[in-house]
Amino acid sequence: MPEAKITSKGQVTIPVEVRDALGLVGGIYTSWELRPDGVMVRPMRLKPILSEDEVNDAVTNLESIRPSDLATVDDVVADLKHKRHKER
Repeated sequence: MPEAKITSKGQVTIPVEVRDALGLVGGIYTSWELRPDGVMVRPMRLKPILSEDEVNDAVTNLESIRPSDLATVDDVVADLKHKRHKER
């Protein structure tokens, strides 16, 4: 069983084998549940920013754009160069 030491600041480094097994990466929040036999630590799953309906609406809107409505990368770069030149 992996072990970890609690620092004087209350920090714990999760052993690499546990992080790998659970797919944990830096920046993930955890929830802590006190139990009679110990503590349960779980990675928190964040709620999606958009609802399923909002995602579907966005996809529908994207599908309605015609390729001729889109600028090419060259057009965008040329426009940025032009704006930068005007600012000087």
